[in-house]
Parts: sequence; structure tokens; C-alpha cells
Amino acid sequence: MKTSNIKYDQINFLPRLVQDYVDHKDGLSSFYNQYPNLEGFRNQIEAKSFSTDYRKILVNVLKEQYAGLKVEPSSDLVFSQIEKLLKTSTYTVTTGHQLCLFTGPLYFVYKILSVIKLSRELKKEFPKNDFVPIYWMASEDHDFLEINHFYTKGKRFEWPGENTSAVGQLSPELKNLEAELKATLGPGKNAEELIDLFERAYSKTTLTEATRYLVHQLMGQYGVVCLDADHASLKKLFIPVVEKELKEGIAEKEVGASILRLESAGYKTQVAPRDVNLFYLEVNKRTRITRLKEGFELADKSKTWTENEILAEVYTSPERFSPNVLLRPVYQELILPNLAYTGGAGELSYWFEMKEMFSAFDVQFPILMLRNSAIVLPKRQMDKWKNLGFALNDFFADPLDLEKRLVGDLSSHQTDIKRETEAFDQLFADLRMKASKVDVTLSQSADAEQAKAFKSLLRLEKKMKRAEKRHFEESIQRMHKLREIVFPNGSFQERYTNFSEYYLVENRVFMEDLLDTFQPLSPDITVLQID
Repeated sequence: MKTSNIKYDQINFLPRLVQDYVDHKDGLSSFYNQYPNLEGFRNQIEAKSFSTDYRKILVNVLKEQYAGLKVEPSSDLVFSQIEKLLKTSTYTVTTGHQLCLFTGPLYFVYKILSVIKLSRELKKEFPKNDFVPIYWMASEDHDFLEINHFYTKGKRFEWPGENTSAVGQLSPELKNLEAELKATLGPGKNAEELIDLFERAYSKTTLTEATRYLVHQLMGQYGVVCLDADHASLKKLFIPVVEKELKEGIAEKEVGASILRLESAGYKTQVAPRDVNLFYLEVNKRTRITRLKEGFELADKSKTWTENEILAEVYTSPERFSPNVLLRPVYQELILPNLAYTGGAGELSYWFEMKEMFSAFDVQFPILMLRNSAIVLPKRQMDKWKNLGFALNDFFADPLDLEKRLVGDLSSHQTDIKRETEAFDQLFADLRMKASKVDVTLSQSADAEQAKAFKSLLRLEKKMKRAEKRHFEESIQRMHKLREIVFPNGSFQERYTNFSEYYLVENRVFMEDLLDTFQPLSPDITVLQID
């Protein structure tokens, strides 16, 4: 196994807001609490306080949720991790993601591996403490079309249907996909393992249970704990935040003000707050709550409340109230002894909008970590790319620029006519002067002839370049084909391809290699070369 790194500042890949954060630019410091380095974690640990009662509630919920896995607690690392959460010296580091079918694109796995590796690094630095990596399951999300498919070996596998409810409670019925997957993956031990994993996972009663099983089988041995926060015992802890949001509209005020500050500093923002940043959960339905002049209603107008009525329901049935993208982080930090959140560039962009909102809710803001990113390339393809004269960074260059470079490097002919154009301009300047001496009006005729002749020159240059390009078409096509591995179907590999494509070749070694290589405190793009 061979790895290399691509630094983000060399490829202009991240949004400016996140790149400035990675570069530790001074102008951003008011939008976060601690910077993601060891000093920042030391400060965060010293400042973090978390109720012993909350720890007991959290551990009881996790034990209840893991009971369905039917594994022996005494021999399972995850169960010892859950027990550690009872100790005041134990903290969590968290990432979150939707319940994507068969984990969806690769970065689902990369996010979880990032927090696993971070927990290990922190344990080395702070040996008196324990650090538990958490996968926050987005079970209350209702965007079914974002999670109902995955791609492996160039084929799309899709769970058909529509949905408007919280996806975690959906019952997965995927027998048809099992047959398709078996045909696509083919024979072999690794393929059989993947098929067995798929069949066992999606025989579970709900999508939440299926996803917990998947993550546990793939990465449970590394100690990651899956948390489904759609639970009445945890929602009770969230009541004060829900009440304050309904009464005062905290998120809209505080996030709105932060957005103005970010935009005035020249940064693009990701998420705009609502007047109420909560959903209402019913059977097969998750609907946004909106504010009226007097009271509240659901966005589809199917239900209304007075303020007293909705607050009474919050206290009697808190599990019916679901945070949106802005309040979910507050809920997370309220119910976990959490130090840091690991997310992608898009996620972190909207977390920068939230610091003042956290303060208004009296909840500590976590350290923001950019997740690790990776490209997986077979050795043969890596060698072919280098033989074309390209560096790893060049995968992120404009393909047309790569074509020009390729033709320029390989060609022995000069197709650029800059020198001839300059001589051409001088020739017509002389002709214009001669013509104007004969008759002043001929100067305009000379200009017109020059324009026509210049167009002819440009046409000739284009023909020369096209002809030269044809000579190197094989190399150009090879370049595009190799680049397609990193950007399949025009998407970055980690946002498109499923882990199974590489598990099929490498088995679990694929994830262990990434875990060994990832550096959470220095989040470059890892290039993993496989045989």
C-alpha cells in the first residue's frame, strides 16, 4: 500500500471560507470557539462540563439501541465504549450523516474513519481521558431521494418509492436489489461477504437498524458508536431549547446576524434560518412548523396551535419535535459530552453561522474539524497518469488545460502563431501608412482588409491545433479515461462511488489503510494506491 497527499491550498478545491479556516486566518476567529489543534482540544477539554445524569440517560439509550444487534457485550469493543461514557473523563468526537443505502458514497465511510482516527490521536495526547467516536444517525431526515441509491462498478442501485416521513422508521424491502448486486459483484469471497452484509442489514425492521448493523459490521471493531437521537428520553433533554426557539425565535435572530457578518466579510453562506427551525413528526410525515401572528401552524396547514398549546405538547410529547439543519447541532451538543464535530466543507460552511446561536442557548460550541478526504487509484492507472507527465494535483485541473499541456508537451510542431501575428500586424501598419499617403480614405480599407485577413489567420491556427490534437488523440483519450476514475460521471470519486467497489478488491484492508493514513489534524486529500 502506497499513499500520497494533495494539499488543499494547491488545488483551489475548498470554499474560501473553509480554506481560510484551515489556513487559520485571523478574520474568522469570531465565528468559532477553539481551533482544531492540540492546544484547542486541551482548552475544550478544560472548559467542557457535562451532567452525570445526562451521561446515564445517554448510556441507557445506547444500550437499548444496541440490544437489537445480538452480539456479546463482553467481547465487543463498542459496548465497552458505551460504558466509558459514564465516566466524567470520557468525551465524544462526532460526525453525522444521512442513512444512505449501503452507506451511499465513499465519504460516508471517510467521515466515520476520520472521527475514529481523531479519537486515537487524542488518546495519545491526553492519556488520562477516553474519547469515543460517534456516528450521529440522521434518522429524522426526510429527504428519501438523497439516500435511496448508491453506485458501484458504474451501476446505479436504487430503492424505488417516495417518502415524506423521517427515513429512519422506513422498512427496507430490497430483495430485488440483492439479486442485482449479486450479478454485478460477481463471484469470489469478498463479493460473498458484501452480499451477505447487504442481506443481513436490510432484513432488519427499520432503516435505522439496518444502518446501525452495517456500520457496526464494517467499523464497529474500531470503536465507533452509532447514536439514533430520535428517542423520547433524549428529546426530553432538548425541551428548553425547543421552548426558547418557539418563544423567542433565537435561531433566526442569531444566525441571521452571523450571516450578515460573514457576507460583509466576502464569504458565501450556506443555510438561511426559518422563523421556526423545527419540524413536527407524525406517522409517515415530517412537516415544518411556521409562526403565525398568534400561535403556530404546520407548513401544509394541517395543524395549528396557540403558543400555550404547542408548549404543552412540547412538554408532554417532546419526541414529536424534530430539529432542522440549524438546531440539530445544538441538540447534538446538548446530549453528548462532545468536543468536536467532523464534517465536509459544505457542512462546516453553515456551522460558522451558528456560534452566537449556541451562546444564546447556553450550549458550548464544538471544535470544527474538516473531515479527511481520499482518492483511491489502482497502481497501473497511477503509473499511466504519471507517464503522461502529470502530477497528482493535475487531476483537479481544467481538462481542456490538460489537453493543451499534453499536446504542447508531446508535439514537435509549433502551432502557436503569436510571432506571425505580430509580424502580420507590423505588415499591415506599413501598408496602412503607404495607402494613406496615396489617399487618406484608403486607411479604412486597409483596416477592413486586416480584420478579414486576421480572421483567416485565426481559422488557420485552429485548424493546425485540431490537426495536431488528432495526432495525440490516443493520449488525450487516455488522460480523460484516467481522470474519469477520480471524477466518475463528473462527480468527485468520494461523492459518487460506493465503498463496495474497493472492498471487492481489498476487503477490510482498504479501510485499515485509510485509517492508518488519515491525519485528522492535517486534513489533506489522501491518495491511496491499491494493487
